Parts: sequence; C-alpha cells; structure tokens
Amino acid sequence: MNHWMTVAAAAALLAVALPLWMWLAMARSLAQLRLQPVAVQVLDRAAVPAPHRGILDAAAGDVMAMGFTYSYSLQCSPTACIAGMPWVYSDVYVSADGRTQLQVSPSTLPEAGRACTFQWATVWADAGPHDLTVHCFRHFLLWWPATWRVHDDYLPSVPQAWAGHQRRVEAACAAGRQPVTDVAAVREVCLGLLQGMLPEGQARGYLTPFTAPISAPVAAPPLSETAAPTLPLWRMRGWAALRQAPTLVRGMRRAAQVMARSPVPAASLATAAPLSDTASPAGVDAALHADLQAFAQHQSHQAEVAARPRRKWLALGATAALFVLVGAC
Repeated sequence: MNHWMTVAAAAALLAVALPLWMWLAMARSLAQLRLQPVAVQVLDRAAVPAPHRGILDAAAGDVMAMGFTYSYSLQCSPTACIAGMPWVYSDVYVSADGRTQLQVSPSTLPEAGRACTFQWATVWADAGPHDLTVHCFRHFLLWWPATWRVHDDYLPSVPQAWAGHQRRVEAACAAGRQPVTDVAAVREVCLGLLQGMLPEGQARGYLTPFTAPISAPVAAPPLSETAAPTLPLWRMRGWAALRQAPTLVRGMRRAAQVMARSPVPAASLATAAPLSDTASPAGVDAALHADLQAFAQHQSHQAEVAARPRRKWLALGATAALFVLVGAC
C-alpha cells in the first residue's frame, strides 16, 4: 500500500513539476533573448536573393489562386538579435477588392513543415483599430499596439484563415467602416506596426536595456546574407517573461495540433506546387530549406544562451532540485 502511495505521490509531483519546469525554462529563454529595433526597406521583386526568392516564388501560385496580386517586396531585420540571423524577406500582395494586403515571408519559426508565414492586414479609415489576421503564430507576437486587433483562428489551411479574415472585413464594412485601399497608405501603416512592436513593449514596461557588453557591429551591406545587429539591444524583464511564457507554450501546442490535423501542411503551400521542368530547385526544396534555416537559428540562440555561466548553474541547480524532490517521495 505504501509503495503505491509513494508512486502516486511521485506521479502527482511530476505532473506539477514538469509543467512548472517548462514554464520557467520558456520564461528564462524569453528573458535571455536580445531584441533589436526593426529596420525595413521596400525592394523590387528581383532584388530578393536566393534561396529566399525561391521559397517565396514557390508559394506565389497558391497566393494568387486566393485572388491576390503581387505589389512589392520587403527586407526586414529580425526582431531577435541572434548570431548569423539572416534578413527576413517578404512578398506583399493586394486582394482583388483592394481592401487587404497579404504579407508572405519564409518562416523563421522553429516548427516543422512551415515554409512560409502568412498575415493579412486591413487598414480602416476611421480611428478604430485596424485588423491583422495571422496563421498559427499569434503566440509569437506576445504584444502589439492598441491601434491593431490581431486575430488567429488556428485553422488547418491558409485559405481557411483568409476566409476568416474576409468574414471580419465584411462584418466591419456592414457596420459602416471604410477600408483604406491606397496601397502606399496601407503599406505605411503596416510598416508602422512592424517598427512599433519594440516601442510598444518598452511603453508597457516589458523591456529593459540589454546591459551586457557587446562589440559595435560592422554595418552589413543592404542585401548581405546576414543582418548586422541594430543598437540599442533590449531584453524582456523577468516578470514579463514569466507572464508571457504560458501564452507562448499554449500557442505552440495549439499550432502543433492544428498542423498535425492538416492533410497538407498548411503553412508550407510551397510543397503543394507540382513538380515540373520549369520549377526551380529553390522552389522544390522550399519547405526543407525553411525548416533547416529555422532550426539553425534556434540552435544558434540556444548555443548563445547555454554558453553563459549563469545559465549553466541555474540549469544544474533546477535539475538537481527536481531529482531531490522526486527522490524524497
């Protein structure tokens, strides 16, 4: 009897300790992540380098099948400052009615089968919040300005996510709201969202300057493969990381469940394109390259964090404490 009570107590302790460990580990990772201001510029389609161009071209057919027309491309520095992190390139499309812009980017998310990320933006002429719909990655945004409402229905396919955004736009128009259809005006508002995420975190008190010494980087050429850090750097405060970690963990679990239910990987429309003699090697291998790139960036960040002595001692102490608690049962 005592044996089974001990086993039950150990199981109950693990049921509490493991989620707690995941929460603390995720919060620690968020707090250790260095964040930088976003630099962005508009590019011509031909200026996007390979293999980024191949990944975007592989998704273009499916995007245009949803009724979108290519408008312009973007080059953005990543928000996370990680060694070897490349520029983020995007193609931006406009819907047939002109009310929505769709931004398609090669994925940098550490999730398998996600060649591209998709986000639809509708800007309104009134003072109310604009609408942004993303596909299975709202949990990575953590916060956004009050001038935007961010939606994520966590649906299996990209067309389903687009249909959800359309329903919201139709409902808003029926309520008397007027969408902005001028491409340049919508672009400026959307770029303001990109560049406003870090200041929003600062305004909320979530971020504090990263005080560890860092050598001043040599500015990278505009179209170089790797983005040079943009100073100053910031990091998330401990309490803010603890607050945001459960949202991130739940969102990653929910997104993984959605992707597992999808008969065709929803965020890798590039792989659904039929193979042909005219298909570029970059387009054929789009999903694989995106997965490898995201994994390499994840490993680079983990190596940076693990190399810090304080991190090693914290991990050792937490692991030892967990074993002691389990052994005490």
